[in-house]
Amino acid sequence: MAVESATNIPGLNVLWPLGTDAKAEGDDHIRLIKSVLKAEFPAGSAALKTALPRNRIVNPAMQISQEWGDTAVSGLAYALDQWQLNANIAGVAAQRHPSIVTPKNSRVLYSGTSTAKPALAAGDIWLVRQPIEGVNIRDFMWGTASAKPVVLRFSAFATGQAATYTVYVQNAAGSRAFLSNVALTLGWQDFKIVIPGDTAGVWPTDTGVGLMFGITLAAGSTYPFGAAGWNAGGYVAMAGQSNAAAVAGGGIIFGDVGLYLDSDGTGNAPPWQTPGEAEELRACQRYYEGMGVYNIFSGQVTSGSSYSAQITFQVPKRVAPAMSGTPQTAVGFPNTIGTLVTDTVRGYESRTASGTAPAGAFRSTLVASARM
Repeated sequence: MAVESATNIPGLNVLWPLGTDAKAEGDDHIRLIKSVLKAEFPAGSAALKTALPRNRIVNPAMQISQEWGDTAVSGLAYALDQWQLNANIAGVAAQRHPSIVTPKNSRVLYSGTSTAKPALAAGDIWLVRQPIEGVNIRDFMWGTASAKPVVLRFSAFATGQAATYTVYVQNAAGSRAFLSNVALTLGWQDFKIVIPGDTAGVWPTDTGVGLMFGITLAAGSTYPFGAAGWNAGGYVAMAGQSNAAAVAGGGIIFGDVGLYLDSDGTGNAPPWQTPGEAEELRACQRYYEGMGVYNIFSGQVTSGSSYSAQITFQVPKRVAPAMSGTPQTAVGFPNTIGTLVTDTVRGYESRTASGTAPAGAFRSTLVASARM
């Protein structure tokens, strides 16, 4: 039986150096590997190197919306977990869209306007952004001589009109900003932006805001235009920026967002991977947790005495959260929220009994927010 040379099989020269033949009994095994490699890497191609697969965006597939579900919000608000709308233009809102999905079948964020405003006032602003915690960008090493590049990717299309929007990355102090224009059509497009590591400025690596990523849809003259690339200043828009509010229905639909460390400078995003929904919920609960209705306290009470109960968070929070709530029912207590105290892993509600009863009780719907 003729012995097939292994010298032309990509990646196998380490095992069978050039000029040597595999043993006859290995023929079938080698042919199998060769067929797999040919399918994976067609003739003339090479394995594509990419940025590292860890995505620094939280809720990148728009799966989690604990607070609002698919309901639209306006003004300055988190439309869904970790995605914040900042808009002061009448008619502008944002939401997780109830029916549209990306070409990869992920949920999307939609921000649009119901009212046209062709001429912007000086202070008008409309953007969607995500603050990224400093501990999640520590290995970027930005602000040092060893700053590393990253790759940003997302899928999007414009609504109402084709438009050019500004993608920006900014530090917490607003002293450094990277800007890039993206031209959107009325159909789905995939975007990739290579961002060189910034050797200037201060980029926190603690539990505060490390960087802010955003897409600007409209900006009045109060917001001066910066240049493409890195700028010294807190710019959020650049020349060519469209006014998404110029027509009713103008806006953006986007999803499949990724931000990846590119230590080797490949300039390529890794293959898209939709996070597991349960895993992503836990990632979001580090910043916000709507805890539902809890029967917080039940027991014998004496009028004028204070009683409290502990709630353990599903996920430890970034910092001690602000806690708020809505009273549900109470027996032997005023039906109002009592004193709320928190640390990063638990919260307490205390109330003073309004009567003496063998079975006093109160319960509340509580929310813990450690958003940035």
